[in-house]
Amino acid sequence: MVNLGLRRVEDDVAAKHPALQQYAACQSHAFMKGIGSFLAGSGAAFAAQKLVRQTLPYSLQWSLLLAVEVLPSAEGRDGTATLVRRNRYSDVVE
Repeated sequence: MVNLGLRRVEDDVAAKHPALQQYAACQSHAFMKGIGSFLAGSGAAFAAQKLVRQTLPYSLQWSLLLAVEVLPSAEGRDGTATLVRRNRYSDVVE
């Protein structure tokens, strides 16, 4: 048995594919590079969006990376549950 990352590969399979170790190392490197690129790109887009938002104030609705909506609590101030009506688009109806 040959260890290939977290998996064990049979010796006959490893003998058929002599470059299996290099292939697995390249695949792992490409995966980690892709994850890093995704995180760096998301961070850069978020920073650019924040910078543009400071210079040109626009509604949070048009925010690409930050889609946060604060909904009222389902409990009233006295601790009893209150009924929240919603329309078919899941918007809170007052």
